[in-house]
Amino acid sequence: MNANDYTKKAQEALNGAYNLAVKYDHQSLFPVHLMYVLVTQDDGIVKKIIKRIVNTSSEFEQTILDSIRKIPQVTGPGTGQVVASREFAKINIEANDIAR
Repeated sequence: MNANDYTKKAQEALNGAYNLAVKYDHQSLFPVHLMYVLVTQDDGIVKKIIKRIVNTSSEFEQTILDSIRKIPQVTGPGTGQVVASREFAKINIEANDIAR
């Protein structure tokens, strides 16, 4: 994954997803982390689309956050690194293939 291949907004979303995984002490970055960031970006297109579909995004956001909270936490010495999960890596590869 080369961050330079992404738009500024996409880079911000990926960074936000990583930070969210760190905040919740998750060992891996999952698609749900990125989904939450995308639906909560105030000036993002995904949030605007969700609001048009369901009229409010707060319930949808809460459902995603509940899913994030169910991911096991990993704490203790040597657990500070977050890596992309297999699912996240597959989505990233597919996105790169589509972009080409």
